[in-house]
Amino acid sequence: MCQLSVKWVRRHLEGAFLIVMKTGYYNGISATYDGRHGQCSNFEFRKYIESLEKVADALKDKGETLEQIEYALDKYCSDNPFEDKEAKEAEAEKREKVYAQYKDDEEKEAEVTQGTYDKITSESVMISRGDVIVNLQTKIYYYIEFKANRFLSLKDGSSWDRLFASDILCVENSGNNGTFRNIKTKGSRISKQELIDNNACVFGNYKDALKEIELIYQLVPQAKEYSLFYVDLIRGSVPPNHLFTIDEFRDQLRSADDRVGNRAVVDLDGYVHVIPEADYDESGEQYPVALREEYGAQNKYTGKYANLSDESIRDNYLMLLEGWRDYLEYGSRERRDYTDLRDDKDILSGIKAHY
Repeated sequence: MCQLSVKWVRRHLEGAFLIVMKTGYYNGISATYDGRHGQCSNFEFRKYIESLEKVADALKDKGETLEQIEYALDKYCSDNPFEDKEAKEAEAEKREKVYAQYKDDEEKEAEVTQGTYDKITSESVMISRGDVIVNLQTKIYYYIEFKANRFLSLKDGSSWDRLFASDILCVENSGNNGTFRNIKTKGSRISKQELIDNNACVFGNYKDALKEIELIYQLVPQAKEYSLFYVDLIRGSVPPNHLFTIDEFRDQLRSADDRVGNRAVVDLDGYVHVIPEADYDESGEQYPVALREEYGAQNKYTGKYANLSDESIRDNYLMLLEGWRDYLEYGSRERRDYTDLRDDKDILSGIKAHY
């Protein structure tokens, strides 16, 4: 008669125990999905399963059905006996403090936003400079918009309508002074004609628009903390003079500096660039088209030694190309992180129609 080793017996007994656990009551209790079996020792967990079996046996002796037993065990196991109660309470207290701070910040932003809106739309505040729009005989124009958000939608009488409209800096008199006026759009995008009809202040240069925002912040300095004004763009009537290619895009990726993060953009003339993320953060909104995703630093996504697969280059190129098509079609800024296109054949003809 052979002798069985202790390790063999223990391994097979534990295996049988796990089978019972999988097919028994424990795995059918919703509360146990908190992973409590990983918060205790094997011995503690075995004792826990045995206690469940005792409860189940007692209910079975009383004539309870399987469904009734499972329901009772579900309630019995709602609390995790292995959980660190003090740690849980400390974490809950921490979350409460973070939430309270968030609510305070939210209320402050709502107050500043409403106060800024009241000021910039009143007759008492007139913002100097700002060019009166006459026509759009250029490749691109920039205009200044007040950030419509949920805070105003809750405070303002027009309620949720504010989320579907824009407050744009418009000229109010012949002296080129202006205030912000709500422009009701026909769709989700502002059209060139709507800018013209409303005498919007527009700028042919992105930096000039930024200077104008700084002037506004001098009048309402509390708004700078929340960046309540931003520059938007719209395409002019002059067509671009170039259409970037996938080879040009590949060359830009190769020539970029992998020591820093980079971003792919398309300029107003139709040239593709891969620029440092720091430059994008500073003035990226001047570009009509850009990818949302950054090429992370020191990951060989860009640069001389980059791992550039044909598939990744193609997908990124097609995202930029699709964004460029929509910019030419609708005239508004486009940011992309996805495309259904598999090649450029179907959209190149539509793009070239705008040249």
